[in-house]
Amino acid sequence: MGWTTYHRPKGETDREHFERELLARTGDEIVECASVNNVFYAAVRTATTGEVWATVEAGDPATSEQASLLRLASAHLAKTSFEVVRAAYQLSGIPAITDGNPMQRYLRDASVVPQHAFLQEGMYDGAGAVLMGVQPFPGYL
Repeated sequence: MGWTTYHRPKGETDREHFERELLARTGDEIVECASVNNVFYAAVRTATTGEVWATVEAGDPATSEQASLLRLASAHLAKTSFEVVRAAYQLSGIPAITDGNPMQRYLRDASVVPQHAFLQEGMYDGAGAVLMGVQPFPGYL
């Protein structure tokens, strides 16, 4: 992991230290990922927004509001997930930057998703426009 007894309390293993620090640094993000994941699936299946599922199952396209809600949930989940992986990468220490360390791949893979145009920060402008009843920027819907 890259930790030595100098970096962690005496008697604590590298794994125990890593897990404790990861939870301390990302606890809110981990909980948020779980809740955002639930929000995403709720946007598709629940009584209040379950019409998305029914609409698509019927072969019709999702409405602007439905599509916007799904994009908003997706972008937030991608961003929050990346933050959790980034914190784990940082906690892994110097070994994480060495060739062959899987943390390099995890960080790279996690950073690709929020970089996608469909999920970038500018998407929040489009979602806000739809929620306010204003025409969003071209290509948003």
